Amino acid sequence: MAPHRKDFAVKRSSKASLRSCCLYGVGGASLMRASACLADFDGVLFKLAFSEEVVLSEQFPEVMRLPGDEGIGCAERMGLDSAWRHGSESVGIARLCPARFYCPNPDRQTEFQTHDALMQHLNSDNTCWPSNLQRSHGTDPIPMRHTQNDGRPRMARYHAHSGYIFGHGPNIFQRMENSPDQKEREINIYYPFSSRAEWSLARFLAENCTQSQINQFLSLLWFHENPRPSFRSAAQLLEWIDTLPPGPKWQSTVLECDGLEVVENIFGDPVFGPHMIFDPIEDNLPEGATIVPVLAASDKTPVTRMTGGLEMHPLFLTIGNIAGHVHMAATSRAWQCVAFMPIPQFQVHADYQTILQTHVWHKCIDIVTTTLKQLAVYGKFMADPHGRLCYCFTPLAAWTADLPEQLMIACVAKNASPVTEAIHKQFGDARAYAPRTGELTLDRIYKVGQSVDLAWNLSRFQKMAKAAQLSGVHLPFWRDWLYAEPSIFLVPEILHTGHKFFFDHVLKWCKEVVGGELDARFRAHHRRVAARHFANGVSHIKQMTGREHRDIQRTIVPIIAGRVDPQFLRAIRALIDFIYQSQSPVHTDTSIEQMESSLREFQLYKHAIVEANGRRTSTGVKDDFCIPKLELLQSFARAVKNNGGLIQYTADVSERLLITHCKHPFTRTNKGKDFTVQIVRILDRLNVMQRFDVYMLLHTNDIPITNIACDVEDEEETREAAREMPATNPVHSWIARVLPEEQWQIQGPHPFRNYFVTGLLSNNAQTALHVTLTPDETDATLTNIAALYHLPDFIVQYQKFWSSLSVNPHLIHAFSRFALWYKFRVQLHSTFRPSMLLPSQIVQAKPPSTEFPLGCADAVLISPGNNVPSFVAQVRTVFQPRLPSHSKVRTPPGLQEPLLYVQPFHVVSTPEQQPETCMWVVERNTTLTECGDVVREGLIVPLHSVSHAVDLAPVFGSTAVPATVSSSTSQEYYNQFYLNHYADKEIYNAVHGVLGGGYLGKNHAVNSDASD
Repeated sequence: MAPHRKDFAVKRSSKASLRSCCLYGVGGASLMRASACLADFDGVLFKLAFSEEVVLSEQFPEVMRLPGDEGIGCAERMGLDSAWRHGSESVGIARLCPARFYCPNPDRQTEFQTHDALMQHLNSDNTCWPSNLQRSHGTDPIPMRHTQNDGRPRMARYHAHSGYIFGHGPNIFQRMENSPDQKEREINIYYPFSSRAEWSLARFLAENCTQSQINQFLSLLWFHENPRPSFRSAAQLLEWIDTLPPGPKWQSTVLECDGLEVVENIFGDPVFGPHMIFDPIEDNLPEGATIVPVLAASDKTPVTRMTGGLEMHPLFLTIGNIAGHVHMAATSRAWQCVAFMPIPQFQVHADYQTILQTHVWHKCIDIVTTTLKQLAVYGKFMADPHGRLCYCFTPLAAWTADLPEQLMIACVAKNASPVTEAIHKQFGDARAYAPRTGELTLDRIYKVGQSVDLAWNLSRFQKMAKAAQLSGVHLPFWRDWLYAEPSIFLVPEILHTGHKFFFDHVLKWCKEVVGGELDARFRAHHRRVAARHFANGVSHIKQMTGREHRDIQRTIVPIIAGRVDPQFLRAIRALIDFIYQSQSPVHTDTSIEQMESSLREFQLYKHAIVEANGRRTSTGVKDDFCIPKLELLQSFARAVKNNGGLIQYTADVSERLLITHCKHPFTRTNKGKDFTVQIVRILDRLNVMQRFDVYMLLHTNDIPITNIACDVEDEEETREAAREMPATNPVHSWIARVLPEEQWQIQGPHPFRNYFVTGLLSNNAQTALHVTLTPDETDATLTNIAALYHLPDFIVQYQKFWSSLSVNPHLIHAFSRFALWYKFRVQLHSTFRPSMLLPSQIVQAKPPSTEFPLGCADAVLISPGNNVPSFVAQVRTVFQPRLPSHSKVRTPPGLQEPLLYVQPFHVVSTPEQQPETCMWVVERNTTLTECGDVVREGLIVPLHSVSHAVDLAPVFGSTAVPATVSSSTSQEYYNQFYLNHYADKEIYNAVHGVLGGGYLGKNHAVNSDASD
């Protein structure tokens, strides 16, 4: 009896069907002989029978599902050993891949006996390709990424004979024009809605209200006296929405499915046109082929709070052709939910629950990815965002998952690594073990499966599997996916392996060693705008998000410095360096070596953690580092070389998708047993409405729906313009470029302001600076400013600055009034993507107040230019001299922009002199007055001399923080500070010169002479 098929929600695609949902055991026998058990798929009970009948293969009727060696021997006698062991159904299943390969030419599907023969045919002079399409290289669009001769080694290969165009086909927006209601839309583009206003109302109601709320809205007395919308009820509204041009359709009852439709839909989406890459990275393909790398992500999540215990296990897909900085943003909508996997609860012993659930999961993934596997071998023509046909192949490139999910995917036991051959007792070793290849896993499955007596003994089979470091799954979904290698596509995941590892272990070590002083130092750290400040410390927090993990990492090194053993500090700092280096979006041989060096440094000094009793647990102090996530760090460097920058595979995206595709939609259901069906309907309607909204906006304004101009001469210029737009919302970027007056209609995050267009540029034009048009004070005097900010030398420094200007010294009296600002903004470009803008940072310069008794003055890096060394300074005030409104005096050039009164620092220690922290240490510049008092030096500089906003962390030393020191006063209490480059990843990358010519290079040598 086949299982109840309700609630296995997947997207429809291929004709491949599941004849039986039996869980085949070793040698083809069932895991539980002649038994039936009750399974609960999301609360729906059904009877799951494990059939023992013989199943004949369509392709090879001689091969039957025989127990143990009989079936394997039968396959070997037919010469099918390789296909039997590593083919469509692996060990002990009769439904093998057909040994036939067809040419993808739609006019002549010639049959070949081997894959190599097909490849030779496609690349030969006698190929069956039409002459007008043969080897016609796709010069339009031009690939965005190409080999660069800039002297920096790249971790990727690109091919000249790739990405050919084989004709034209409709993209997903063009296919919308072939919908059944297109004739009505030629008259009314908003059909079935009467107008743009009604469509806007309909979309708002469908996206934000439940059906009962919609009906309640439509019953308001308002509509008794005012025009009603065309739809009279929630049911009619949703019915109309369902008639809009659809995307990939959801199915929730039929186990006939595949991810191909989703991949084809993403590949043909014009929204991603400017961000697509068409170069393959695999040699064994026909000339002109286009790789469409499949990127997947999966995770299990609860959807109920406190009670209910309901969980969902979604699968998300996207493609690697979309640039990493685009698809790694959840708001770009580059990812689509393909399936919700069943989470059955079997009425069996608890020891067998996990193995049975894992079998079901792999079988479901098998169904979803059937056609994607076929395309990885045969290829298929698909239309790209520009409406051009490409001959596409779909290998599995990467799968984002946390450690438990990776173990399930790799079919590996919990005491082993999912990507290397290391086992638990080796997790703390200072070496990288050999990759755990798919071939190795399949061979071990095969050897376990050769024991005939295990076929009917699940308990013994499970023990044998664990002894071989296997999970007990004998049919991994990846076994027949061409080029799929678990040790490669299971990419290291930075959110869990890096940040969660830091919270679970590194921070705990620091808490054990530093004690309560850790909280005191976090509380005393200077508070900056947009930077998380832990006003109550960190020890009391039991659960944090990934963002909070990162916020603690920003300051943990200077916080514990001086309070712990130098070798302990060095081990912690090395791990923080490794986590930061692994997040780099671009890598070179040098950066990879730096990452490996940081890990080696931790291994060298980790003994100090044990000696300081940092590895304390409830059972005592551990003297080993057998931590699974620590072992995974050893595979980061190899993964970078295989897969590129790891930041593009972070689970931050999938964690956000769990909220938008599971938890939020669940709140709009009735929480009944069919809540999965309700969720997929909600997701389907949201997707349709978002796409129709963009299509309607473009169509009504006669804008081409291909996103990128087809004129080759304008191609590069168009792409550059597209790249300047922040890519967190590609739809907004597209509309902002072609219809800037309509961009307000696009929902989602909007790009932040570009101050390089409206603001003031720094000396090197690499920094944009901005103050508001309306100052915080408009009528201040020199005396007022000196008194307000407690700056005794302000007037003297202002006179010195005036004398440095090449102007008439008597004009100083004409500028008798001053405007004051309490803050200004600093904006930079990304270190790795110079065309990408970063959000601006606020630099505070507030006078003393009740909240800030000594004022609030942030630090910046001053770069005067003209080969003058840069230096760190604290900004005390931002001001600008102003002429009276009736004055006819022309403002001199040096006074046409705001000025800063700063208090500079000088370097007392370099990173080379501080191997424990590898930070610059700076100290305030001071001078002696005639009375013998020590006072701080002041200096007035123009605003455009600022190049970076920086974070200064006090050098606390070994003493405790005084009770009188707080985040409002610590910046004034201490005189020595660490230049904290961990405060920002962009600053970190610049300081370390990841791409060469670093932050402290030729023109950024920090001033180390107090007299300069």
